[in-house]
Amino acid sequence: MNTQNPIRNFQSLENPVPQTSNHWKILTIAAALAVSGCGNKVQPGQTTVERGIAAPANAVTIVVKDELFSERLDVMGTVASAARAQISSKLNAVVEAVFVTAGQAVTNGQLLVQLDDRDLRTQLVAAESQLLQAATERKRVAKLFDQQAATEQMKTAADAAANTAFAQAEHARVALSWAEIRSPLNGLVNDKQVDAGNLANPGQPLLAVYDPKQLRLEVAVPARLIPLLKLGDEADVTVENPARELKGCVEEIVSEADPVSRTQKMKIRLPDSGDLRPGQFGRLWINTPPQPAMFIPTSAVYRAGQLEFVQVAKDGRAERRLVKTGRTDGTRIQILSGLQTGEQILMKPVM
Repeated sequence: MNTQNPIRNFQSLENPVPQTSNHWKILTIAAALAVSGCGNKVQPGQTTVERGIAAPANAVTIVVKDELFSERLDVMGTVASAARAQISSKLNAVVEAVFVTAGQAVTNGQLLVQLDDRDLRTQLVAAESQLLQAATERKRVAKLFDQQAATEQMKTAADAAANTAFAQAEHARVALSWAEIRSPLNGLVNDKQVDAGNLANPGQPLLAVYDPKQLRLEVAVPARLIPLLKLGDEADVTVENPARELKGCVEEIVSEADPVSRTQKMKIRLPDSGDLRPGQFGRLWINTPPQPAMFIPTSAVYRAGQLEFVQVAKDGRAERRLVKTGRTDGTRIQILSGLQTGEQILMKPVM
């Protein structure tokens, strides 16, 4: 029968080191040495880490500096004619004939559209007959009045009837003239909307005529840019089809601002180039006052994902620097933040 103490057996399993007197002496000496500080201590060392990477001996650097820069802003607009007439009918009549086509040159007073005027001619004949009768009656009554054979009231009535007949006849003549629609100016026909046989109603647009020698660019300019241009100033304009640059003149600035877009309409008179048309797209270019700005070559900027960096040269090393860029002209790019005036950067970063 095993009569050993079970607790002692358990301890021996957890700590199988022999429980001898020499063992305890060794542990006591080691502890005493640790407390007394005997032995050599290793002091912590210092390591110098240089920032960036070594710049090549032949690396080309430039000094960053500010310069005066004038921003050139563009405002989109539309070509329109200062002399444009929207021609409408004043009558309810059938269109008898249209004598022009879109794009055709016309002169002031030229017949453009003829409306059916048969009813108007009949009304004019009736009005002129009444006028003749009223005029004859007025002469007769006037003669009797001179002979004291007619009263003042009869003479007044005869005069009034004659005047009324004259007005009716004149109105019939004017209405008859409305059947002939003529050009109000020299120019080109645009936006033809009617053909022979159509029914023209009062106020219905039939066609438009514009003067190609009085074209202008109409633009909605932000209110903050309005003070940069004045009436009579020369303005830079570009148009398309074909694309080219023109020199215009500020002809009108609308004083009222649009409450939604915060813009004011500006009208730029354009030179007579012969091939401009209303509705064409154009741009007005406005130069802002010169302001200090920093530009560097585009080759000095490199990207890592969405971030932009340059390498600052200092003490023979190239240090990476995060920057924020702005506008570019292809060869140079603006630095908005990240660099200071006087710092040197590498023209071509070391990768």
